[in-house]
Amino acid sequence: MNFNIFPDNSDYLDKIVGFLEDEDEDVKTIIKEYANGVVYSLVKQFIKLNKGNKDHVLLGINHGDCWINNMMLREEQTSETDSGINTTVEMKFVDLQSIDVNSVLVDLVTLLVTSVEFQVLIEHYPNLIEHYWTHLNISQILLKEQFHKELQEYKQYYLPIFLFRGLPMRSVSQEELKRDIRLFVQFLRKHDFL
Repeated sequence: MNFNIFPDNSDYLDKIVGFLEDEDEDVKTIIKEYANGVVYSLVKQFIKLNKGNKDHVLLGINHGDCWINNMMLREEQTSETDSGINTTVEMKFVDLQSIDVNSVLVDLVTLLVTSVEFQVLIEHYPNLIEHYWTHLNISQILLKEQFHKELQEYKQYYLPIFLFRGLPMRSVSQEELKRDIRLFVQFLRKHDFL
């Protein structure tokens, strides 16, 4: 990630705060802390998280820039009667210049925040985590409870990654920006991130 493009002033975040509802005072306060460099520090901390930590329980090979535009999907029509409905049958990662050895949760958090529709996160976050756990296939070396404990440590990074990467990549118009901020705050509240 290029930290040189992260804004030095708080105009961007002031605009975001302006889009939040009155009942979102706690979120406004968190975002306003950016002026003190808190969000920037958390994003940097997230990026550096567990690098070189060979003892991390979830150490794995990470893509390093895991979002939907770095995935190539091959779809097939599932049957003649589906007429136009395709099913993804294969996925490959592309743009592999940021591969690293790190906690697999770094890629998971990045993918969830940057690439999953917010309404899907609101409604299905526990199911997505369960699906990931099941297909990670590490139950012989790590208890599910320990996996969830590790994931808890990453909760503080969802909002900074949303502000730094998720929101700028998703929201084109002012209305989309407002909608995405409100949906993401709804996601954070529903799943006890705030």
